Amino acid sequence: MHEELMKRALELARLGIGSVEPNPPVGCVIAKDDCIIGGGFHEFFGGPHAEINALQTASESVRGADMYVTLEPCAHHGKTAPCVDAIIEAEIARVIVASTDGFESSGGGADKLRAAGIEVVTGFLETEAEAILRAWRKNRREQKPWVIAKWAMTLDGRISTDIGDSKWITSERSRSVVHLLRAKCQAVITGIGTVLKDDPELTVRLVEGSNPARVVIDPERALPEQCRLFDTIRSAPVVQVSSADVDAPEIDSDERGFHQLSLPAGEIARKVMLTPDGWNALLRALYEGAGGIRPCGRVMIEAGPGVLTSAFRAGIVDAVYVFVAPKIIGGVNLKIPTLDLGIEKMAEAITFSEISVEDVDGEALITGLVNRVAKC
Repeated sequence: MHEELMKRALELARLGIGSVEPNPPVGCVIAKDDCIIGGGFHEFFGGPHAEINALQTASESVRGADMYVTLEPCAHHGKTAPCVDAIIEAEIARVIVASTDGFESSGGGADKLRAAGIEVVTGFLETEAEAILRAWRKNRREQKPWVIAKWAMTLDGRISTDIGDSKWITSERSRSVVHLLRAKCQAVITGIGTVLKDDPELTVRLVEGSNPARVVIDPERALPEQCRLFDTIRSAPVVQVSSADVDAPEIDSDERGFHQLSLPAGEIARKVMLTPDGWNALLRALYEGAGGIRPCGRVMIEAGPGVLTSAFRAGIVDAVYVFVAPKIIGGVNLKIPTLDLGIEKMAEAITFSEISVEDVDGEALITGLVNRVAKC
């Protein structure tokens, strides 16, 4: 029964992904005699933590109850008061923790609970909890968002026909999964080439969810003022990323939600797109909420081969979502997801772990984590 109660807490934690970043997604269940009397999760950035929501929803007194929480309760003052104080005041008898905090600045909750006479058990379903927390741990460790690379291709590895037709490689069901991914990220990164060719919105339309900011890598400030990105700018900010030394007029836009971010000369170029230093600068700026956008804990790259190639070369991609349609189109021109990665031997290939394959309306969704030694 203990396992089932923690699994429920883990289910609740997943509900917060996309809304709480760069805070961790956390779930909490309160039980008496193995029966749930309260539950909650961290619902939005800056809002009450999971433990507080669980205490507030309890159907009866929690005195003497067990609390199952996916991450060690906080003991520090941040945007909210320490959760351990509320747990102690509520006279919870035992706290079962899936994963400990591990960071000196925010940890110590378990020790404070024990000092108050509350029994604390740690490491219960820790592996499952860490899978949910891995993006947050990178956020805290590197001060950069978790980066997902997404693309769609045919069974023979093509992203478009020779004349550039790519609508649609995948089904509407697969595209709805992409929209769900967008809703779980705070920003979508694309390149100016994709904007000029496809004129995408990059918003959330096929599912319920909030729009991410749209970040356009635009070295020479070629972003046209008449594009679909600006049609939805009030609900989804646009960030134009260009080189500081470009001699080109800036977009004259009074629209709320348009931001410009300049990178130092040499960190961004038309063909290379972004150097490793450029990617680092951009990701840290997004993590900090540069230009007035919301701080980003998770971002997704939806772009053409130039941006994808520079991202993989820089070693900044953490996970991939690849949609493979059961189609073959052939072709003479090389219309594939990535270009020259500088790999000459098979032993140098980028590899992946925790691979999963899901059937999405007859198409394959392949996901995996990038095995990499950071290059930047």
